[in-house]
Amino acid sequence: MDTVKKYFNASLAFGLLAASPLTGQVAIDDQDQVLRQTLPPTLPLKDGAFRLPELYDGELEDVGPQFLLLREPPHQFFRILTDLQYIRTSNVNLSSENEVSSDILVATIETSFFSRPVEIFEGEAFVEVAFRAQNFDYGTFTDSGKIANGGIINHNDFQAYNPFLRVRWERDGWFAGIGFSYNHLRSERPEKETFYREYVPSVRFGYNHEFTPRDWVILQYEGNYRETSAPTMGVVSDNWNNRTDQRLSIHYRKVVHDRILVQPYYMFQYTEYTGGRDRRDYLNTVGLAASYYVTDYFSVRAFTNYDKRRSTPSRTFDYTNTNFGLGLTANARF
Repeated sequence: MDTVKKYFNASLAFGLLAASPLTGQVAIDDQDQVLRQTLPPTLPLKDGAFRLPELYDGELEDVGPQFLLLREPPHQFFRILTDLQYIRTSNVNLSSENEVSSDILVATIETSFFSRPVEIFEGEAFVEVAFRAQNFDYGTFTDSGKIANGGIINHNDFQAYNPFLRVRWERDGWFAGIGFSYNHLRSERPEKETFYREYVPSVRFGYNHEFTPRDWVILQYEGNYRETSAPTMGVVSDNWNNRTDQRLSIHYRKVVHDRILVQPYYMFQYTEYTGGRDRRDYLNTVGLAASYYVTDYFSVRAFTNYDKRRSTPSRTFDYTNTNFGLGLTANARF
C-alpha cells in the first residue's frame, strides 16, 4: 500500500509540474531564440571617412577624391535599448509529441554601462555592466484559447530579469571575453511567482574577418555553465536542470543599400546535464535576419530560423521548430 501511495504522489506531482507555466529550460530556450533574432542596435559600418561631394563637375579631375576625416567622437558610457519582437512559432512546447503553434510577443528594455577601452596585450579591452528586463506574452493575437503545456496558453506568460557583466578584449579581428549573468524568471498567471533561477559564468572567443567595411563574417565559440534552481515539489532536486552549453556559430553580415543589414547564420550547440540526469542535447539552428536602420536610433527587422534538437539517451526531448517574425528596436547612447 505504501508503494502505491508513493507512486500516486509522484504521479500527481509530475502532473502538477506539467500544468505549471513553461518549464525553466523551455523559457530559457525562448529567451535564446529572441536574442539570436536581435541584430546590432546600430548599423555597424566601419568607414572612417566620408567623401566630399563635388562643388562643380570636374572639380576632382586634377586633385583626385577629397575626404573629410572625422574626429573620434567622445566615449559614450551608457546605452538604453528598447525592443519589441513578434514571433510566430510552430512548436511552443519544444516537444516532438505535442507540437502547438502560437505567437509570442516579447518586450525588452536594457540599460548598459560601457567602460573606456584600455590597451592590454596589444589590443583593447572594455567592461559592460547591464540589466535586461523582458516580458513574454503567449497567444497574444490569435491563440489565447489554445492548450499548451497542460493549460491555457496565455497562462505561460512570464517575465525575465537579467543583470549581467561582460569583459571583452579585441585585437586585429580577434576577440575574447568572459561574463557572468543571473536570470530570474517569474510567471504571470495564475499567480506571480518565481519558477526558475540560474547563475551563468561564460567564456567566448572568435574571429571577425572583414572582406570589406560592409561585408564580414564572424566565427565564435561560447561555453557556459548554468547553476539552476527551480521548485520541483520534492520530486527531483531543485537543481536538476544544471547543465553546460558548448556553442559554435558562424554569422555572415552584409550591409546593402547603406541602411540594410542582412545576416544568415548557423549555430551548433552541445548541452550536457550535470544535475544528476543522464541527458545530452545536440541542437542545430539555421537562420536569416534582415534589419532596416531608419535612423541611427531606430530600426525594423524581419527574421526566420529553423531548429532541430536531438537528445540522448532518451529521445523524449527531441523536437523541430520553425520561427518567423518582426521586430522594432530603439536605442540611445550617451
